[in-house]
Amino acid sequence: MGQTLSWTNPSFEGTAPGSSISPPNWAGCQGSPDTQPGCWGVTLTPAQGVSFLGLVFLVSSPGTQESAGQTLPVAMVGGSTYSMSLRLANLAIYDPNWNGGAIVNLYGGASNCAFTQLLWSSGNFTHSTWQQYNAIFTASSSWTRFIIRVHPGVATTWPSVGVDNMLSVILPAHLNNFSADLVETQGEINWQTSEEVNLESYTIERSGSDMDFHDIATVPATGANGGSQTYKFVDEDLPEGLSYYRLRMNDQNGTSTITEIRQLLYSTTGEHFVLKSIFPNPADVFARLDIFSLVDQQATVRVVDLAGRLIHEETMGLSAGENELEINTTNYRAGLYRVLLLAGGKVANKSLVVAH
Repeated sequence: MGQTLSWTNPSFEGTAPGSSISPPNWAGCQGSPDTQPGCWGVTLTPAQGVSFLGLVFLVSSPGTQESAGQTLPVAMVGGSTYSMSLRLANLAIYDPNWNGGAIVNLYGGASNCAFTQLLWSSGNFTHSTWQQYNAIFTASSSWTRFIIRVHPGVATTWPSVGVDNMLSVILPAHLNNFSADLVETQGEINWQTSEEVNLESYTIERSGSDMDFHDIATVPATGANGGSQTYKFVDEDLPEGLSYYRLRMNDQNGTSTITEIRQLLYSTTGEHFVLKSIFPNPADVFARLDIFSLVDQQATVRVVDLAGRLIHEETMGLSAGENELEINTTNYRAGLYRVLLLAGGKVANKSLVVAH
């Protein structure tokens, strides 16, 4: 059954709005979140109380990707399912540089800057008024830290978001498991539920690396109550590369709950990894590589300049799932470089700009 998840200061009160500091009990990481409204010309009225949390992603050197986290009053229980609601708004309208979409991701970890498990993602959104999101996720371990982080969305330069009013909610159904697996050239999506109360249907959503989710199928709910029900959908039109899947559980009253994300890598050339992104880029003192690996494996990272000279090389162990590697670029000359990731006899590469 689902567990109750609680936070201290769930509506981000206690600091005067317009302060470029985090609300009480919410510590910033990779930048200082704002207590809104009031900073940067933001005038949006809070969804709850007198203030809300503002997070910004700045694509500049050295770059800023704000997050806010806190140590939970009661740690998550590994293997347990949690459900929550939160209000989100895209603040892009308030600054010409903050354009396009934005993404809010929720993470679990053991420290403030440990983005160890991606618990849930809003996906790309552009609405500049408050909208409620109902989320469901399963903790993979007994995380003591809960972290909210902003990510760039589709066609975004500098995304900025508002977050408010996080509460535990009652699920329309209990999700026992949810998986996405590659079966030959198709994606097989399976899930099992029980106690479907007033549930109308399940919508399968898929996105690429931009996290811009689109509906690909809707499956009616059977109305199981007290017993388990198994569902299956086969994605026959699987794109090359990394795909993200999630379920939207649609209640009969018009509300919906979004599950955590499952990832599936389909490669016709045999890669078992993806070099997803490099941030910040341009870089000043560091560049962080975000890597997804399908299996546990060893990898080599190389940085070369335009003349092909080797600037940096190191070996790392990739764990199945999300991985991060930080490269110190302090002593690099300003210019253009190539970052190569080699594993399993395959190679991926991306450009890196260093600007001091």
